[in-house]
Formats: sequence, structure tokens, C-alpha cells
Amino acid sequence: MVGGLLLFDPNVPDLRVSRWLLVVVPTLVVAFFALVAQAALETRRRPPMIGVDLLYGEEGVALTALDPRGEVRVGHELWSAEAVGGPIASGVNIRVVGRSGLRLMVVADPNHLGNHLGNHFAAGSGQPSAMPAHETSEGQEPGP
Repeated sequence: MVGGLLLFDPNVPDLRVSRWLLVVVPTLVVAFFALVAQAALETRRRPPMIGVDLLYGEEGVALTALDPRGEVRVGHELWSAEAVGGPIASGVNIRVVGRSGLRLMVVADPNHLGNHLGNHFAAGSGQPSAMPAHETSEGQEPGP
């Protein structure tokens, strides 16, 4: 602001810079650079982006049905993916087993299959567990 006051000779009465202009322009410039600095600091605080090669073994969620291709979320990122072991329904937890270019190769995560199949699989075994007492096979009446 002080520099703006020194721009013109005070001995010439009709040549002056508006004092409003000398207040508004520096204020806008300072506000702009403050926003840029704030955005830069927020970017530095974010977690680093995941490299594709670091995704092997990571868990995620199928956002669309993979039959065989669709979209998945791994970490905080959306990826194109291809189901390796057969179709995968939307919402199923997946595990990354490889990649082809920028497309991830995924399988349904066996550690979470029970959550999506009514908990009829024993955790991690892939084998059916005992049916809960309140659920019955089709056509059978519940016992006493």
C-alpha cells in the first residue's frame, strides 16, 4: 500500500491513485495467496497416493458387479477391475491378486464371504457352518 502512495508526485494535484484501489487490490492479492497456501498445506497433509504395485493383497469393495469387468474401491481410490475367479456381485469384499496395466485383477475375499452369504460359511474355511436354529431348510418346520 505504501508503494502505491509513492507512485505519483504529490505536486501534481490531478494525478493520484484512488485510496480505495490501494486498499482493495492488495487485500485481494493477499487473500488469493492465503487460499493457495492453505490448499497446498491441505495437500501435504493427505496420505500419499497408493502405487499400483503396492496394492497386491489389499482388500476393497466391488462397486459394480464384476462379470468379468467392473469398478472396485481399494483404499480411497476407484479402480477398473477384472474378476479372476468368476463373477463377483456388487458390494462384495474383494482382494487384489494382480494387475494388467491399470486394471486390477481381483477375487472375492474368502475372509469376508460369510458376511455376504448370510454367515453360512465358517470364517476363513469356505465350508458351510451349522445353520442357526432360527433358520430352517426349505420345507421344514422349526423344531421345539
